[in-house]
Amino acid sequence: MPGKACAKGTFQNEAGQDSCYNCNGGAWAAAGATGCTKCVAGHSSAAANTGSIDTCVACGPGHFNSKEGANTCTACERGTYRTYHARR
Repeated sequence: MPGKACAKGTFQNEAGQDSCYNCNGGAWAAAGATGCTKCVAGHSSAAANTGSIDTCVACGPGHFNSKEGANTCTACERGTYRTYHARR
């Protein structure tokens, strides 16, 4: 926005614009960001428009995801398990 930064959870990647775009679930943006930052693999965030990496929560035991920017974690398949939390 001209003379005004985008709020947390939103971004603008073009100069001279008067609006901001929202970040989807699985990503976050600090105030004034020019893009959203995806949660790392093994973490997820269902909330949209968030302004902190703290919303990217590690998948718990028995759940996983292997992609950046996930908004959910998936339960392990029957006959498999995971006993630890993912790391950042």
